Amino acid sequence: MKIFLLEDDYSLNEAIKEIIELENHTVDNFYDGEIAFNNISNDYDLYVLDVNTQT
Repeated sequence: MKIFLLEDDYSLNEAIKEIIELENHTVDNFYDGEIAFNNISNDYDLYVLDVNTQT
């Protein structure tokens, strides 16, 4: 499975990536939303996005 990961917290991003890769999946990880947006495509099976909301 090819996974697109966007998480701006570096440590959390790396931890999630490592865990997913242990299950033999491919992870393209991004820390910056603009860079991620420029690289998004239909080639992924799963998108994991960090969404922050403000109230």
